[in-house]
Amino acid sequence: MRLSTLGLVLTVMFAVFMFLLSWLLGGCASQFGPMGMSPEQLAAWGKIKDQQAGCVKGVYAGVTVLNTWWNVDKGVTQGTVTIKDDCSIVDTSPTP
Repeated sequence: MRLSTLGLVLTVMFAVFMFLLSWLLGGCASQFGPMGMSPEQLAAWGKIKDQQAGCVKGVYAGVTVLNTWWNVDKGVTQGTVTIKDDCSIVDTSPTP
């Protein structure tokens, strides 16, 4: 499948627009960092020890794309996280 120049430009513009929109609407809870946090909020944020796992599945240009991630903070008891092809997540980590 060949993209035309206009199609490529529109795809890049859409990607930039979505990035800027998520950055502007994300605030402190976004993946782009602790924007606008006070020193007290930063200190409290630094004390949080947790883990996150996620999965996003989509189809782009006829190809199935599966994006997975698992983030574990130092000091968290580690277990096993299984992310299946259907994006279901099974976490067998011990509960504190």
